[in-house]
Amino acid sequence: MWVPQNGSLVIHDVAPEDSGRYTCIAGNSCNIKHTEAPLYVVAAIQLPEWVGRGSCQDVVGQGGFGLQDQRMMRQSFSDLHGYKDLLALIKASKDKPVLEDSEGPGSPPPYKMIQTIGLSVGAAVAYIIAVLGLMFYCKKRCKAKRLQKQPEGEEPEMECLNGGPLQNGQTSAEIQEEVALTSLGSGSAATNKRHSTSDKMHFPRASLQPITTLGKSEFGEVFLAKAQGLEEGVAETLVLVKSLQSKDEQQQLDFRREFEMFGKLNHANVVRLLGLCREAEPHYMVLEYVDLGDLKQFLRISKSKDEKLKSQPLSTKQKVALCTQVALGMEHLSNNRFVHKDLAARNCLVSAQRQVKVSALGLSKDVYNSEYYHFRQAWVPLRWMSPEAILEGDFSTKSDVWAFGVLMWEVFTHGEMPHGGQADDEVLADLQAGKSKLPQPEGCPSKLYRLMQRCWALSPKDRPSFSEIANSLGDSPADSKP
Repeated sequence: MWVPQNGSLVIHDVAPEDSGRYTCIAGNSCNIKHTEAPLYVVAAIQLPEWVGRGSCQDVVGQGGFGLQDQRMMRQSFSDLHGYKDLLALIKASKDKPVLEDSEGPGSPPPYKMIQTIGLSVGAAVAYIIAVLGLMFYCKKRCKAKRLQKQPEGEEPEMECLNGGPLQNGQTSAEIQEEVALTSLGSGSAATNKRHSTSDKMHFPRASLQPITTLGKSEFGEVFLAKAQGLEEGVAETLVLVKSLQSKDEQQQLDFRREFEMFGKLNHANVVRLLGLCREAEPHYMVLEYVDLGDLKQFLRISKSKDEKLKSQPLSTKQKVALCTQVALGMEHLSNNRFVHKDLAARNCLVSAQRQVKVSALGLSKDVYNSEYYHFRQAWVPLRWMSPEAILEGDFSTKSDVWAFGVLMWEVFTHGEMPHGGQADDEVLADLQAGKSKLPQPEGCPSKLYRLMQRCWALSPKDRPSFSEIANSLGDSPADSKP
C-alpha cells in the first residue's frame, strides 16, 4: 500500500480474495470521519492514467476497477475532502462493516478525550494511594510514639472512660483497636456476656422518682432521683441518673463503654454502677451519688464567708486527705487499665464525711461549659489536659496524672479556675510551647507543690504513677512549711 503526496491511495499486490468492504478513517483536530466502499478485484489490467495525479478520492488496486467502480469509490470518498491526516485503512469482513456511523452513539471518542480521561483516572488513583499511604504512616508514627513514651513493663491502656467527646484526633477504628471491649472472647460469647451483665443490672424505670436536673452531658440530661427498692433494707436511695438521648452511633457506643467500665470497678473511692434502664428510650445509667455533690462546689463553699452556708475552712491535712482519696481511686482505674480522660474536681463527688469518689458527671453542656474548649470538633477540658493529649490525641494513665496535678491545684485554691487570667487560645499556645505551669497556691506546702510539678513534666515518662502519688501524699506531714 502506498500513499503519494497528492493524497492518492495505491494498493499493490491485491488478489481476488481481497475483495470485500473497506473503511477509510480520516480526521484532524476538529473531528474524525470514516466512510465505506466495496472493493472488487477482477482481472489484472493496466493502471488508469489518473493514478498519481488524483486526490484522496482516487483509490485503485493493481487489479484495477471498472469505470462504474471508480465512480463509486470517488463518490464514497468525496466526504473526506479537506482532511489531510489519514489515520488508518481498516479491512472489514465481506459481510460486516468495521465501524458504525462516526456520528452515532457507538462512535469512537477523539484521541484527546481518551488521553484526558486516562490522565484523570491515573491522577485520581495516585491521589488515593498517596492519602492511604499518609494515613498509614501517621498511624504507625503515633503508635511508635506511644510505645516510646510508655515506661518499660507497663501494659498498654485498653479502655477509656470518656471515649466519645474527648477522643481528639483518633479515628473510631483506632479506638476500637485500643478499647477492645468486645475482644474478651468470641463475638457471640462477648455479646452474650454483655446481655447477661445488662440483665443483672436491670432496674425498673417506674421505680425512679426524678428530683432535679443537674445539667446536660454529651449523652443527654443528668439528674438526681430517688430509687425505690434499689438496696436491701433501704426504702429509697439517692442516685445519679445519666440518660442517653443521642441517636449518634458513636455516642451510644461510648455510653455502653462507660456503664460497662463502672460495672467492672469496685473501690471505695470510685462511684458504683447501681442499675440500668434499657427496656425503653431514653436509656438510663443509675450511678451512686453522695450527699454533698461534686468536689468543685464543695471547695467553693468551704471558702465562702456566707454564714447561711455554714461552711468550715479546710485545713492542709483535710486537703491532703481529699487528694489522697482521688489518687487511690485513680490507682484502681489504672490497675484495671482504664483511662479517665476528664479527671477534675467537677467530676468527683464528696460526702458529708468527706469521702471522695471519682465519677464522670461530664456536665459540659451547661453547668461547667466554661471549663470546656471547642477543639477539633469536640469539647475538651483544655486546662486539665497534657500537651500530648491535646496536641496528639494521646491519652493514657500519664495524661490522667497531669490532670490529677491540676486537680490538686484546684483543691489548694478552693476550686479556682486553672489559668484563670488567660483565654483558652493563650492556654493552648502555652501548651504548644511547653510552658504551661500553674503557680504555687497560697498556703500550699512546697513538698506538695513539687509533687504537682512532677505531674506536669513534659515527658510522660517523668511523671509519677498514681501509686507513687498516693504514697507521697500519705507521707506528707500536715504541718509542712509553705
